[in-house]
Amino acid sequence: MPQYGYQPQPVQKSMVLAAILALFLGHLGIHNFYLGYTRAGLAQLGLSIAGWVLAVVLIGFVFLFVVGVWALIDFVLILMRSGRFRVDASGVPLQ
Repeated sequence: MPQYGYQPQPVQKSMVLAAILALFLGHLGIHNFYLGYTRAGLAQLGLSIAGWVLAVVLIGFVFLFVVGVWALIDFVLILMRSGRFRVDASGVPLQ
């Protein structure tokens, strides 16, 4: 059944909050979850967990380094409003 009447406007996500999340919690992918990029967030979270688990055999530090660089690049891209970070996963421009 079609819905008539008021169409709610999608909520704009904050670019500043996304950047802060990327800077401080980026290695966990929190900024990607906030913006709706669930797959990227899960990948960063998974790499972080794998890195900490495998840190015992030293290979985990490579994972942690990779996810750290990835989060830093995401932080810069968010500040520049570049790439996929111009909009959230729903296509709504960042505020």
